[in-house]
Amino acid sequence: MLALSHGNADVERGFSENAHLVTDERASLSVVSISGLRATKDAVKFHGDGAVQNVAITKALLSSVKQAHERFKIDNERQQQMLKDKELSEQALAAAKNDEVLLIEKECKLLDEQKGLRKELESATNMLDEDSEQLTAAIAEKNFSEVETE
Repeated sequence: MLALSHGNADVERGFSENAHLVTDERASLSVVSISGLRATKDAVKFHGDGAVQNVAITKALLSSVKQAHERFKIDNERQQQMLKDKELSEQALAAAKNDEVLLIEKECKLLDEQKGLRKELESATNMLDEDSEQLTAAIAEKNFSEVETE
């Protein structure tokens, strides 16, 4: 219970600091960037007695800044690669969908062609059956005058 604050002042102060950090020009800052800015501001308050001029610039600080920049570049490259990979996968998905649509269209055409061929086969089979019956009847009667050749 003693660790709980008596009011909202710390929380409200945090909201105010965030409002000062995230302006209209900086509205697209990520949570990581905002946290970094807040940590930097807190470090300046702690180590520089509230003024940037009072912060001691040491080799360790300069090294840390260089490492941070290198990590930033690596992270930025990684994010760019992820965006490229995402774009490529979306393109591949779109191509696959396009291929699927083309295959469905081709299947429909083949089914229509199959229906047409079945009708032709049925018609030819009927014609063959009729001609076969006429020929059988003509052979039985030995009268070939009614048998037509086409």
